[in-house]
Amino acid sequence: MTRLPRANPREHSPHASDMDGTLKLSLFTDLHFGEDPFSFGPQQDINSLRLIRHVLSTESPDFVILNGDLITGENTYAANSSKYVDRIVAPLVEGGVKWGSTYGNHDSKVNLSREGMLGREMEYGGLSFTRRGPEGTDGVTNYMVPVYGPSSSSSSSSFVDTTATHLEEEKEEAEGEDEEKPIALLYFLDSRGGAAYNPPTPSTPDPEDNIPNWVSPRTASWLSSLAATNKRKWGIVPSLAFVHIPVYAFSEFQRQTLPLVRSDAKGNGNLKGKDTTKFPGLNDDIPLSPQGIGAVGDNTYAGQDIPFMNALLSIEGLHSVHSGHDHGDSWCGIWPDSVPQSPNNDAAATPKKGLGEGFAGNGRPFLCFGKHSGFGGYGNWNRGVRQLLLKFPLDFDKTNATTGFEVESWVRMQWGDDHPQIVTRVGLNATYGIDEYPREDGGYRP
Repeated sequence: MTRLPRANPREHSPHASDMDGTLKLSLFTDLHFGEDPFSFGPQQDINSLRLIRHVLSTESPDFVILNGDLITGENTYAANSSKYVDRIVAPLVEGGVKWGSTYGNHDSKVNLSREGMLGREMEYGGLSFTRRGPEGTDGVTNYMVPVYGPSSSSSSSSFVDTTATHLEEEKEEAEGEDEEKPIALLYFLDSRGGAAYNPPTPSTPDPEDNIPNWVSPRTASWLSSLAATNKRKWGIVPSLAFVHIPVYAFSEFQRQTLPLVRSDAKGNGNLKGKDTTKFPGLNDDIPLSPQGIGAVGDNTYAGQDIPFMNALLSIEGLHSVHSGHDHGDSWCGIWPDSVPQSPNNDAAATPKKGLGEGFAGNGRPFLCFGKHSGFGGYGNWNRGVRQLLLKFPLDFDKTNATTGFEVESWVRMQWGDDHPQIVTRVGLNATYGIDEYPREDGGYRP
């Protein structure tokens, strides 16, 4: 098993800025490299690389998240499909920017495998934090990245590997070493989906998707156990979760709070919609497609992600869950008080209010879409990248480190003079959902 270097682990791990105790994350989602290589695809990839460089130069993130559907696998060839990873991360490598990835449903196709993509990422061991999950989990990208305080704080004698694998290994490390407490934890989960890798002959048609597109119960169980271990070792630590396909709680928030809210061609929320100033952002994919929809030939939601939702709500200190997949949505919401088991069943699902130590007004995590970042993939919206600025209190070493922890978020848009460069700047705090913000969401490409 490949691990990150441990000689000077604290320097390798992300850490808050020495200047102001903040950490800035840039979330690229749905890049969709590799579409039609003989016509429009190459120019799309050039534009996507331009956006990546634009964001790196204007935002200077401390850490980058590649949140699924890096490649449109069904349009690639087995001989070079995973090598698109090299193109995607080239600007990060050039700038020495660290990153972690989740993989999406388009990252598993007959000519493209998650394993192949991970192999390419592992070539950049000094910068890539992407790791394979432990035995007993499903999919590939199930792991954790700890974030430490400014480098001027106390020195570190240990490090939790981003593989975040066997709990027994972690227990031994915790018992055997005086491990420094992280100031934040980043959880990466694999929502799977797509088709099994099986390079066809040229005459073989691309098969239907045959991989379940939800975080499996086994992975959910691992996440709950890992979170419990982390709490036992460090107390409550502010945490964020990243998963490509949104959980059904996103759908319920959209149904309950954002009915009929769409954007006009100038990027202004429909004035007939509800709460467009309280939950700004594009809301054009209605209804959105959560985990379980369109899986293995079935287009019916049947509660497949309930174990995962329970696992998320069991993480005390979980601030927010971040997803992509639905290119036409870029809002942040709040986990609703009730989540039905299916669109036709109003019975409450197993998640219960109060399981998690949340940050929103109702004690639940925030639910945030990224922004469609790649010029591949469906949709004619202007592209952009969600930014997250994590602000840590000066006394972040105390047991309940969530006190004083704040997150500000905005979307950095693609270059151009026909739209603002920054839209939907919000504070993800206890008054989110009460505060009002401008409706501008970046608009459409001509």
